[in-house]
Amino acid sequence: EKRRHYAPRRLNSAVKRVLAGDSARSVSDSTPIPYRTLTKWVAKGKIGIFRAPVRHGPASLLSQPAEACLVEWIVGRQLVGHPASRKEIIFKAGTMSSMATGQTVGGGWYRRFMG
Repeated sequence: EKRRHYAPRRLNSAVKRVLAGDSARSVSDSTPIPYRTLTKWVAKGKIGIFRAPVRHGPASLLSQPAEACLVEWIVGRQLVGHPASRKEIIFKAGTMSSMATGQTVGGGWYRRFMG
């Protein structure tokens, strides 16, 4: 049988309802999530594990700390009255990426970053 996938937001919402006191059976009956799937995720939820949203496509060339640093640079430029242009952001990110991975970023990266 084909496995079904459930939106992380919907699954986490159902799990939180059960953790808040609703019965797993009633939550399962009111959602498209099967009882067994729900109870499996409730057990994980009790120890703090929830389903995280999945980003499809290639992995980002910049790490989370590198992107956070880039955001700080962009905000800093805005605070002093010199907002960074699209071209400057792509250049700065490309420089950071080429030092870390040897690859540069482009317009697609920019759209996802600004997303």
